[in-house]
Amino acid sequence: MKNLIQLLLILASVQMFSQNVAISVHQDAKLGILGDEDKDYDALTPDIMARFRFQGSNDNFVVMGEYEYADLQTPFRRYAVNVGYLFERYMFDFKVDFQPYIGYGWIDHDGSRFNWNTGLDVRHTMNRFTVIVTNQVMERSDIDKIMYSLFLGVEFRLTK
Repeated sequence: MKNLIQLLLILASVQMFSQNVAISVHQDAKLGILGDEDKDYDALTPDIMARFRFQGSNDNFVVMGEYEYADLQTPFRRYAVNVGYLFERYMFDFKVDFQPYIGYGWIDHDGSRFNWNTGLDVRHTMNRFTVIVTNQVMERSDIDKIMYSLFLGVEFRLTK
């Protein structure tokens, strides 16, 4: 809980310098749709990632606070701070944004360990809502592996 409070304080200070603030919720596609038979997880197993996203008013630099919870045999929690850049593109009159990012945080799963992550969000915005496909590579320091995840999410812009 202390770590979550520290993360929220950092994010609140970042918010003072940004004009575009959003919150999003994502579900790991594999666990949500297929499950994981090898580890005996059924489809619809929650692996939820929540983000606070802050973007500067005059640029496309982005800072994100991230919390992930997975309902595994022993609960998995991950806290991270990510930085990235938003590339805005139009393809056939359809706006698609690409947001690469890199982050650092810690995993709370059978003990606490620091870890890194990187990823690419593919985003489509409709008014205040954004549909996001997140491709993420993460160091799973709790099991000594580097893992890929695909998340599907939705974002709601709180400002601007």
